[in-house]
Amino acid sequence: MNNNIEKLKEKFKIIKEKGWIKSISNSTGSVGTTFEHLLGNKENCSTLPDYYDIELKCSTNTSSSPITLFSTTFDGPTPYELLRLANTYGYPDKIFNSQNIIYASLSCNKCYIVNNQYYFKLEIDKFNQKLYLVIMNINYKILEKKCYITFDTLKKHLYTKFKYLAIINAFKKYINGEKYFKYYNLLLYQLKDLNTFINLIEKNIIKVNMILRINKSKLHYGKPSYKNLVRNLLVIILLAYYKFLTSFI
Repeated sequence: MNNNIEKLKEKFKIIKEKGWIKSISNSTGSVGTTFEHLLGNKENCSTLPDYYDIELKCSTNTSSSPITLFSTTFDGPTPYELLRLANTYGYPDKIFNSQNIIYASLSCNKCYIVNNQYYFKLEIDKFNQKLYLVIMNINYKILEKKCYITFDTLKKHLYTKFKYLAIINAFKKYINGEKYFKYYNLLLYQLKDLNTFINLIEKNIIKVNMILRINKSKLHYGKPSYKNLVRNLLVIILLAYYKFLTSFI
């Protein structure tokens, strides 16, 4: 078995034996940042795995959210497709109503209505190795089918960052207003292959969201969230395309 997996299992055993551990922050993702802090991780590049060649995903017993795997931009036909889509098919932001935002939960077997005027869906072209966005009007007439992501792009993300995946579960509680975690379960998986991943997108087991919002942070207040523009397809995994390796409870 991968030596890094054995290292992670040993580290997890030590962390588990600590019991309740105070969170290092009050942020939404503090269960993950606290665990990485306990591992001794320094802030790493988001395109690389969190711990050697293993990507870490932490969740609490109170969380019902699916796991976000990775995000990527459209490969074409232009460099700024999401901004074009928001301006063409989106709707005004509630605060910055001169600027459009857009959100769509995309599926190959179901149309998603956007702005009460359009239907969006995915189409997989296995011959040309592309994942297309299809846009129709309210009468299901196709308006365009030109935004795409290549299979090579998906493969690059998967094999660079997600060859091995660790799911860490934790209990959460508050003591005197301070957040604490107790890490109790570790599950380890290995990626199967790209074809399985593509097939599960086709079956809507792996879900895809498309998002462009207006930034509300102080530094970029009122500007399109270009971080989300670069990360406009959020692929959410249900682990069906991973081979289970081991667990530590």
